[in-house]
Amino acid sequence: MKLRDGFVTQTQTFIAKPSNIDKLNPNNSVQELNEQKVRQKRTKRLKRPPPLPICYNELGITDARQVLYRNFHEVSGNVYLVEISKFKYKVFIILFENYANPDLFIAEALPEKLAFSLMARHDNIFENFVSSFYIAYGKLQIMDYHHRL
Repeated sequence: MKLRDGFVTQTQTFIAKPSNIDKLNPNNSVQELNEQKVRQKRTKRLKRPPPLPICYNELGITDARQVLYRNFHEVSGNVYLVEISKFKYKVFIILFENYANPDLFIAEALPEKLAFSLMARHDNIFENFVSSFYIAYGKLQIMDYHHRL
């Protein structure tokens, strides 16, 4: 603040940030600016879809799980929304027949190590892994894990 003619006035200073200088500098090429944008996009974290809400269940499936994969697949003649999610040391495979009503589902809880070894048998491709699912007596079965009847 400065005292001028009996009045107090503020002086304003413009501080140029490095990012502003780069944008104003005509020496930067368009390619360099595009590369900066690409780097910024890469550093942003990919957001995963939130898990579908499930009420209390006997398998211990919580709403704090992290969704690894979610897509529609045909399993034993019916189309299901297949969600593969993880919480701590368990992997949950959940099949929703009607995704608008997530309280009705078929699920299987596997230890993390077993689930990852089953995925490795299918070349770590979720679509191949889901193709090994089938339903018998209302329960989810996995070809390499359960015995086929």
